[in-house]
Amino acid sequence: DDHGHGTHVAGTIAAAMDNPTGSPGRPEGVVGVAPNARILAYKVCRSDGSCDDFAIQQAIARAITDGANIINMSLGESEYSQSLNDAVQDAWNAGLVIVAGAGNDGTTAPFYPAAFDNVISVPAFDEDHRRPSFSKYGNWVDISAPGNVIMSSYPMASCAASGVPGDTGCYTWLSGTSMASPHVAGAAALVWSRSDVTTNSQVVDILLNSANPQGVSAARLDSWTIHGGLNLHNAMSYGSTNLPPVANAGADRTIVDSGGDGGELVTLDGS
Repeated sequence: DDHGHGTHVAGTIAAAMDNPTGSPGRPEGVVGVAPNARILAYKVCRSDGSCDDFAIQQAIARAITDGANIINMSLGESEYSQSLNDAVQDAWNAGLVIVAGAGNDGTTAPFYPAAFDNVISVPAFDEDHRRPSFSKYGNWVDISAPGNVIMSSYPMASCAASGVPGDTGCYTWLSGTSMASPHVAGAAALVWSRSDVTTNSQVVDILLNSANPQGVSAARLDSWTIHGGLNLHNAMSYGSTNLPPVANAGADRTIVDSGGDGGELVTLDGS
């Protein structure tokens, strides 16, 4: 990685838990949302951060061939590309989940590939569940996630050795919807690890329908997104433990008030 952005995104998805480094070994750094996920890294951008549509399309095709389950694209442009859309739809039809950052100009204008059909578009919220001024928003963005001042891994060449035992890695803070998107991609990996989830449409439905619509800010998360904010706890239990409760007291039965004092419950409804 000759830019740093890709390493930061990958760390948010899958940085190791209790990562021991140095001598003597000490845990350091950050842990990704899905630390047991495997990363297939395809370089589609240059050292200055600019990206090429054709390279992105080639990488999407390669991801399909390589058997990937999820594609994270922390990149994009305001101009619509039919060929890029075709590549994204090929991935969806092949069974992949596609996640993309919604963009950073603070407007409601569509941003691609996030605005394509069958892509989870991800704007950012900050530590108070507010929309940072840079984040896109509107009726085409699906589900927000942490994207303001996010700490993650960074290329070693960007950090000087500190000399502290265990402190041999490189980490930094970045902000943007590029940082929000991998939170959702990592969540998608965890949802797909559920034994009852077998398709990309299930993963997307669970992530979106388990989102937190309220948040803790005065401005609801679903006031500037469609579904609200990522809630991983809800996503991992959605459809099993967090559905509305159903009372089940057994079969209906009738008890006779033999004493005539009204002290016994007459009918129990087991439905």
